[in-house]
Amino acid sequence: MDSMNDTDGDITQFKAWFRADREHSAKWRKGAIEDFQFLAGEQWTEEEKRDLKAQMRPAITFNRTHTVINAVGGMEVSNRQEVKYFPREAGDAKANELLTEGSKWFRDQADADDEDSDAFLDAAVCGVGCTETTLDYDEEEEGAPTMSACNPLEMYWDKNARKKNLTDAQRLWRVRDIPISMALEMFPDAHVSELDAKWAQVDREGSDDESQEEADLYEGESEKMLRDDKCVTIVHLQYKKRVPVYVVADPTTGATSEMSAADHRKLKARMAELGVPLISTKKNKLQVQNVFLGAKVLQAGEALCRSHFSFQFVTGYLDRTTGLFYGLMKLMKDPQRWANKWMLQALHILNSNAKGGLMYEDGAIEDVRQFEKDWARTDKAVKVASGAISGSRIKEKPKADMPASFFQMMQFAIEAVREVPGVSLELLGQRETDQPASLEYQRRQSGMTILAPLFDNLKRYRRDHGKLMLYIIQKYLADGRLVRIVGEEGAKYVPLALEADAKYDIVIDDQINSPDQKMMIWNSLMQIMPMLPPQIQLALIDMAPFPTSVIEKIKAAAAKLGPTPEQQAEQQQVAMAQLKKLFAEIGKDEATSQKLIAEKERTDVETAIAMVTPITDGTAQVNV
Repeated sequence: MDSMNDTDGDITQFKAWFRADREHSAKWRKGAIEDFQFLAGEQWTEEEKRDLKAQMRPAITFNRTHTVINAVGGMEVSNRQEVKYFPREAGDAKANELLTEGSKWFRDQADADDEDSDAFLDAAVCGVGCTETTLDYDEEEEGAPTMSACNPLEMYWDKNARKKNLTDAQRLWRVRDIPISMALEMFPDAHVSELDAKWAQVDREGSDDESQEEADLYEGESEKMLRDDKCVTIVHLQYKKRVPVYVVADPTTGATSEMSAADHRKLKARMAELGVPLISTKKNKLQVQNVFLGAKVLQAGEALCRSHFSFQFVTGYLDRTTGLFYGLMKLMKDPQRWANKWMLQALHILNSNAKGGLMYEDGAIEDVRQFEKDWARTDKAVKVASGAISGSRIKEKPKADMPASFFQMMQFAIEAVREVPGVSLELLGQRETDQPASLEYQRRQSGMTILAPLFDNLKRYRRDHGKLMLYIIQKYLADGRLVRIVGEEGAKYVPLALEADAKYDIVIDDQINSPDQKMMIWNSLMQIMPMLPPQIQLALIDMAPFPTSVIEKIKAAAAKLGPTPEQQAEQQQVAMAQLKKLFAEIGKDEATSQKLIAEKERTDVETAIAMVTPITDGTAQVNV
């Protein structure tokens, strides 16, 4: 990316965009902070805590929302999916093995499964999750795939975006505080006073001590200024911009390709020197631009992927009235609050009525203060005035019984925590009934139907992220580097070399490495496995829910047993084809060829091939 120092008009436009987008998501941001606090067990407001403390009552919290959120996240971990690429070409629709395995290598290098799970968990909590995918040139000179889940509270988006996963957004933002030393490494040409984007800081806007903070931060080049405990706000913006591109036709082959306006001017000048007309068509195309902002534009240029944002979102449920997304926590907060308050009230009633109150006549108790201290203690002798007990001058108040419906209401609030988001006991693994495993599995699958919209958004996220990976692999990583792929012949390293402009369809499929998928497939296969030939049984061993080392040992042991009859027949057919080709090349007469072929049909492959022995002059000698 090139630095931009003369873009005062641009940063004015950027600030206007940001103010509009920040205002749009302000309500969501406030709710999202509360959602994450609830997940961490902070479920009482500061005012409620003060009131309870004044009454000497504990702020009881039994956090049931954490179990529900973890259960939904566990479903994603146990049923992960993978991306497969099918080339758009005539013929059988088979996935491109190299590209598909290359995408697995990409995701393994970037720990993508873990980052996807973190983003999905964020979406389940607050309605918005996000990952950033890029290349890291610090670890590897040619660029290492890197992927990280972003804090959703740092993300802002186009206020007009309404589609799931924000696929219709025209701009995305990430605003985060980083140490000054790191910011100077990122932008070495910028002055320290130009790094801090104060206009994007929500908490410090309009603060009385802002000028003093700025003086502390920017006064001289002191050690204090560069300490890591001093941070600056950096704004990362990606937005779509229409730029002119030219579709140029190759005069020799007729093939077309796209190029920028600058490249088109250079090519046109060269063609003019050669006296060859250049056939091209101009069009405007949306391309993603990448900008880093502080007090000014620090860097700007084209994004890593011209057609897709490096920020990929997975969203929850959409509130049509506000255009904001929400997650499961919004549904569970009220039931969780009520459950906490019912539990607190039950404890208060039990504590208050552990020893009933008293009514006494004046003079029946000699020392009232000491009597109040000793009354609640069962191991204390309580002194009263003479004749107070025999004269019935002291009488206990009737105890307040717990209302019959009290515990029913408390149980209702507890159950609502999981019933409102639609997470059944089967999904939580907490159903304590004697029922067949097949019935419990069916109920669990029915429970997944309620959460299907959330997982459908995740599937779309994987497809969009697959497009981003495809672009990065084709444009930046298809340089012949060795990647590990696992095929029918086992694991091997092959060069990652692909056509840069080839078109592919992207299909999202369940990973067979997923524990749930393996167990489900294996249970289905066990019913028909005894009826299958041995070679098919061996081919299906990959579906077994066994450790990889066990599966590899089974395959190795099977390989030592030799080829199956079907494999032997296939090898013989290959050998016969090679033999026919050999005689056609050496040009022997038809009779000799037919005789040898007939001989081969009565003998094995090795005897027939032994009849043809090479000699030093490059021809062949036939022993008949």
